[in-house]
Parts: sequence; structure tokens; C-alpha cells
Amino acid sequence: RMASRLESGRSGPCSSFSQATTGSRTLPAIIVFVIVVVSVAIFLLLPPISSVETKERKFVWRPSTVVDFQQDKELLAHYRELHKWKLLVGMFVSYVLLQAFCVPGSGTTLNVLAGCIFSDVVHHGEYWIALPFAVMGATLGSTLCYLLSYSTCSEFIQHRFPRQIEWLQNMIADQDNVFFCLLSLRFSPLVPGWFISIASPLTPVPLWQFVLATLLGVCPVSLVAVKTGATLTRLESGEGGLVENGKHVGLLLLLAALAALPALYQRLKAKQYSTTGLKGFR
Repeated sequence: RMASRLESGRSGPCSSFSQATTGSRTLPAIIVFVIVVVSVAIFLLLPPISSVETKERKFVWRPSTVVDFQQDKELLAHYRELHKWKLLVGMFVSYVLLQAFCVPGSGTTLNVLAGCIFSDVVHHGEYWIALPFAVMGATLGSTLCYLLSYSTCSEFIQHRFPRQIEWLQNMIADQDNVFFCLLSLRFSPLVPGWFISIASPLTPVPLWQFVLATLLGVCPVSLVAVKTGATLTRLESGEGGLVENGKHVGLLLLLAALAALPALYQRLKAKQYSTTGLKGFR
């Protein structure tokens, strides 16, 4: 079973996805190209953030302190007042492109900023606006990354990360339920999300399972990030902003443990089966 799954993983994504493209990788590449071009065009047509900057206040592209986030929040809130929905569109397009090209830390930063900006648009805006924004942006961006990896650079990725790819292939091939295995990896903080996105096409992971596992797997982390942003925007500089998020961190750990249970069960079951088989031949 493991050998057959590993062989199918090396040849590409699941058989249904391969058959849908009639063995060609041209269609995924075209889809990615069109979406990227449209996204870049939308981004370039939006008013620049410099339209709301002043001599005293400049937008911090890599915020690292409470003061940075509050300053960015004020500028983006002013941008939102001037340009309405264009801010959400611009942030979403940026999110998708950054996730598609695996820019480290981009998702967390944009999630926190979204929590800062949209928490006061409606009551509990961090849940009604920022959280769907974060989850859909991460899912669409990761899906584009999956298609980009599959259609253009799978050989390079195999050559660049040979041991990591082999580890992932062995882990997935040893599981009866590929979806729960991938979901537990999405929950785990030890495996980078960008690696799962670029390496999944080299394993027997169907595209639909990848999309669904990503959609569910990014929810807890996104919830913590947007809630952190909403908390920061209600604080004065110097106050602690993560105290309120203790219960969300606990929820994240609980979901990670629950997601790992199916894979743990399958491993224990396989071990018991192997031990029983050995005893039968003694």
C-alpha cells in the first residue's frame, strides 16, 4: 500500500485531478497565470497607500510593535473612509498573491492588521469580516501555490527539499485517511504552511482534500491573529495585548490535539497489526 501511494505521489496529484487535466499541466498553469495577472491589475488600479500618508506618519510595511500596528491601523482606517470597499479588495488581493508565492510571515501580519482595521466596522467585526477575509485569503492563496507547484516547479521542489518531501510522502502513504493526516499537519506549528502547499502536489493528496484541509486548518490560527489585532487596536501603547487571547491559544492547542487523534489511531492500529502478524509466524 505504501509503495503504491508513494509511486502515485511522485507522479503527481491524485488520479482524478490528473485525469481531469488529461495528463497535462498546462491548464493549472493557465489558471494560475490568469488569476495572478488579474490580481496584479486590480492591485495596481487601487489608490496607493501613500495617498493617506503624512510627513509625520508613514505606513510601516513590516510592523513589529504595538505602536507600529496602531499607526498602520489609523492610516488604513483613514484609507477605508476615503475609498470604502477598495481597502478590503486591495488587502485580499495582496494576501492571495503573498500566500501564492510563499512570502514568510505575510499571513500573520495581514491577519493582525485585518483584526485591527475591521473590528470596529460592525459589532465583533474581527469575527464577521476579518476572520472570513483571513480564511478565504489563505485558502485561495495556498490553492494557487499548490497549482503553481504542480504545474511549473515540482521537479525543482523535489530537488531542493528531497528529505522533507520523502518524509511527507512516507507520512501520508502510511495513513488510511489522507485528509485527517493533512489536517493535523495544517494545525501543527512545527510544519510550515508554505511547505505543505508546495509539497502536497508531490504526494497522493487530492486537490479537493488539500483545499478542504487548508480551509479548516487555517481557522484556529487566523482566529488567534485577528483577535490579537482587535485587542491591540483597543489598547494604549505599552499594555499587554495577548492576555485576552489565552482562551484562543488554548482552543488552538485543543484543535491540534483533536486533529492528530485520527493519525495516532491509525499508527497504533498499524503497530498492533504488525505485532500480531509477527506473533503468528513464530
